[in-house]
Amino acid sequence: MLKRLLTTVASAVGLFAMALPSSGADLMRPPAYKAPLAVPTYLPMNPWAGFYFGANAGYGWENFGGNNAPTASASDWFFGGQLGYNWLAGSWLFGLEGDLQGNGAKIGSAAGTCGAAACTVTGRINAYGTARGRVGYAFGPTMVYATGGAAFINSGAGLLSGGVFTQEAGNWNTGYALGGGVEQMFWGRWSGKLEYLYMNAGGPSLTSGGVTRSIDTSANLVRAGLNYHF
Repeated sequence: MLKRLLTTVASAVGLFAMALPSSGADLMRPPAYKAPLAVPTYLPMNPWAGFYFGANAGYGWENFGGNNAPTASASDWFFGGQLGYNWLAGSWLFGLEGDLQGNGAKIGSAAGTCGAAACTVTGRINAYGTARGRVGYAFGPTMVYATGGAAFINSGAGLLSGGVFTQEAGNWNTGYALGGGVEQMFWGRWSGKLEYLYMNAGGPSLTSGGVTRSIDTSANLVRAGLNYHF
């Protein structure tokens, strides 16, 4: 009986001793590494692409006359709004923009000669709009661009000669607009821009005291604008 008990204990101790190295190896083995689950990332659409609208304000230097007549000058503040659409090709931007502005209608006047006769020319801009294309290049949140297209100017003009004054209070005349600017994304889908435009349009043909002259209208404009992009 005692012999059988000793044999059983010896067997148990042997089995325990055989298990120790394996258990120690398991304790020394580093835990298996499991890579974290990949979280999909969604890149936002480029805010330059698509529709936008906004407001603008600025200052303009205006000229009235030419065609062998004195040139009257005026300068005034203006304000208005714009809307447009942009397409992107890499970092290049192609867009269309339309705008409409109200002007302070400040009157310019200049005296001189119309041929051999003394005359005085007056003029003012009441409102104007443009429909233009834009080509730009985006450096991340900054975009520089050139722009050009049609200009529509509502202007009034007057001609005084031989004691007779003839005027036209305001008609829409069509011409062209050229310019460029820089635009900056600064908060989400909001951007601000600084732009220069030159506009030139025809004007009324006025006859006064036997003198007939076409009073053309042109303007140099500097404006700042704020846009929201959809």
